[in-house]
Amino acid sequence: MTSSVTPSHPADLSHNKLLPSDRAFHDWYRFVLSYPPHLVRHYIDQFGLEKGATLLDPFCGTGTTIVEAKKNGLASVGVEAIPMSHFACSTKVQWQVDLDQLNLAKDQVLAQVSQREAAAVLTFTPEQTAIVLKNSISAVPLHKCLVLQEAIAAVTTPSVRSILQLALAYVAVHGASNLKFGPEVGIRRRKRDDAPVIEQWQVKVEQMAADLAAYQDLATVPARCHHGDARSLRSLLAPNSIDAIITSPPYPNEKDYTRTTRLESVLLGFLKDKADLRRCKQSLIRSNSRDVTKPNYGAGPGNRRPALGSQ
Repeated sequence: MTSSVTPSHPADLSHNKLLPSDRAFHDWYRFVLSYPPHLVRHYIDQFGLEKGATLLDPFCGTGTTIVEAKKNGLASVGVEAIPMSHFACSTKVQWQVDLDQLNLAKDQVLAQVSQREAAAVLTFTPEQTAIVLKNSISAVPLHKCLVLQEAIAAVTTPSVRSILQLALAYVAVHGASNLKFGPEVGIRRRKRDDAPVIEQWQVKVEQMAADLAAYQDLATVPARCHHGDARSLRSLLAPNSIDAIITSPPYPNEKDYTRTTRLESVLLGFLKDKADLRRCKQSLIRSNSRDVTKPNYGAGPGNRRPALGSQ
């Protein structure tokens, strides 16, 4: 599907939600406070960016800017510090995927899951349980997510495995968990004792495959998300390689971005225990001066700010 930049009507700029027409790729997995793709299109138009230009988002989060740039035929580069957000962004801009392999892997995972789902109940380890929000997911949906993750881990093609894992992350949060966002993450009053996790995952993977099929003519448009620190851009970018920047820096408050993505970060193995969580937090930029004199300030929740915002 060949795409070109369609300027947003000025009245649309105040609409801070994902438009149905923008769903492809963006809704694979999104940070709750992401700005909308039509805002990116507006600035691409305002900047007069054309084919051959390269767009940078140094706080790219889950990739709104670089995904939209790729959809409009522009090269793009992102940088993100949070492991889960970096994984999501990288997967969302990797469109050179063998669709036959993807569909075959999906069917193989479903076959394995059907044999394993009724086996002994899987749960998080004590170390994992200690770092997820209490009651963030009930026992039965968690078991189904872990069975899926176990089967997906056996997929040998990295690009295919990443798509299957990102679909699981989406379903775990939006279909299986007890989480709510408003915009901070919390626990809903009415818990989900069960959820059709496997069925929702299959639907999500098929939707992702359809998006990839529809945009195959743009699959080779360069787009890369670096896992790194925005303060080290010179080590990540070639000199004079960027034509414009569209970004939203981290919020200057006590927001803990690692908390927002905690469940899926543990589920996919980005965080395994408190030591992992502490190291992740200690790599991020402060957003305030609370507890500044404490030597282990990185261990407390909410007292640091990521080097890179999540969009």
